[in-house]
Amino acid sequence: MVKRDKFEDKLLKARDRLQKGMDRVSSKVTSDMKVSSKIKRLYRSDSDKILGGVCGGFAEYFQVDPVLVRIIWIAICFLWGVGILLYLIAWIIVPKKK
Repeated sequence: MVKRDKFEDKLLKARDRLQKGMDRVSSKVTSDMKVSSKIKRLYRSDSDKILGGVCGGFAEYFQVDPVLVRIIWIAICFLWGVGILLYLIAWIIVPKKK
């Protein structure tokens, strides 16, 4: 009977530690969710554009230099030939930044 009481005590302590850990994690998750509630959206750039602002918009979204995005886009045009089609589709689909 004594062994069983010790086992139950250990079990209750372990359950309490687990519950405290879960409470700590859940409070951190909810606070992180509040911080990241702003959704990042893709727009065509108004200020940094050459044709339609698609490359400038991608550069703003990924926070890189627009020249780098343009070079990659031109490489895709020459290597696989789908870059122009993708640019036109993005120009139509991606909304203009207001």
